[in-house]
Amino acid sequence: MKKILSIFSVLLLSVVFLAGCDSDDRTVINLWAFTDEVPNAAALFMHMNPQFDEQFRFEFTTISDTDNAYSIAIDPALESGGNDMPHIFTAESAFVLRYTQGAMAAHAMPYSQLIPNLYARIADAGIAPYTAEIGTRSNDVVGLAFQSTGGAMIYRRSIAQAVFGTDDPSEIASITGANGWHSFLDAAHQLEAAGYASVVGAGDLWQAIRTTGSPWVVNGELVIDPARLEMMEFHRALYEGNLMLDGGAWSDDWFAAMSGTSNPEVFSFFGPAWLINHVMANNVGDTYGDWAITVPPVGFFWGGTWVMANADLPAEMHEVVGAFIEWMTLDTTQNGFQYMFASGTFERALYDADIIAEYGVTKDVVASSVVNDMVDSTVSILSGQEMAPVFIPASVYASGTVLTQYDIEINNWFLDQSEQYAIGVKTREEAVRDFKQMVADNTNITVNFD
Repeated sequence: MKKILSIFSVLLLSVVFLAGCDSDDRTVINLWAFTDEVPNAAALFMHMNPQFDEQFRFEFTTISDTDNAYSIAIDPALESGGNDMPHIFTAESAFVLRYTQGAMAAHAMPYSQLIPNLYARIADAGIAPYTAEIGTRSNDVVGLAFQSTGGAMIYRRSIAQAVFGTDDPSEIASITGANGWHSFLDAAHQLEAAGYASVVGAGDLWQAIRTTGSPWVVNGELVIDPARLEMMEFHRALYEGNLMLDGGAWSDDWFAAMSGTSNPEVFSFFGPAWLINHVMANNVGDTYGDWAITVPPVGFFWGGTWVMANADLPAEMHEVVGAFIEWMTLDTTQNGFQYMFASGTFERALYDADIIAEYGVTKDVVASSVVNDMVDSTVSILSGQEMAPVFIPASVYASGTVLTQYDIEINNWFLDQSEQYAIGVKTREEAVRDFKQMVADNTNITVNFD
């Protein structure tokens, strides 16, 4: 319910904050996004900064990236130029490199042209290194994320107690990850013997494995990291050992597992803080409070929103756009967006007291370690466990150098072939060969078939 309300909050904030103003003669700043968080933040920023609100007003274009709709729409909008082009735009980790380092990167303005002492500010804020790596083009930072999306293993306390005799995060980390994924598979067999599934599907492990090791493409050539080949063996082991539900993310099985209504019940998920606070919290039902987090078998990250300014941004907008981006990504004060987002005060600014009383507020883990240290990160869905001690180190272990602009397609092709191997339709050699052929047939990447 709160998610639905937040979609309307952009419109509400825009109406409230612009009421009583003669907006016709104000300069329009076009902001494009694929979720409502950044538009909501922009509306709040204007409310907090009337000196800018007197001269500028935001217009929002929010397009969900379902079926790549956002990606398809924004490229021609950036290339069109003129008054209707996006002045500020966002991108998600799945496709952000296209705009920071890839084919459309020339459309992103270096932050140093907008924010004084940029690199000192990044260091002082303790920004998670992988977010800056992803947002850097030729040594220029052109985009930063406001969230930290380093991942953890999220597990059911009651199942841990029933199978392993403990729900202590440090002990569970040792049981499930002391020897990497091999320890996790050993634990998965114990879970299966007790009547539980370890995960919903192989995709849960893939969320962690896909952002580790080498990138798919190095110097224009396809590289298959050994960890990804090993993933095929894990996939087969999960399938043959009946260790998973064999469902996928965002499926009915996935949400049933969160609420404890799947058959069998599921022990764990792999994901960042946003998965807990923005997805699970609204779907766990009677398992609310029966969750904990611990260190996963490998460090990884999943998701995140990077904020960029158009390289053709008119000079008259530099000050306001720079101030907005700085407020979202680098401001470590209690009035900065990251503090508000981490502490839940951002939602308090969006919703009235009755909504807050009914639904509470959502905390998150943000890109700035300085801000994370300032905030009480305990959440009730985790029975009062603090998120920061797990997620802050997770963001340090994550690496932005593993991503490429081809990842969406290549990841899908690889998982399709891994599935064929797991269920016994193909040998591993056949699956790898067919995967390579798909890359060769659909991209200009060099593929070695030897």
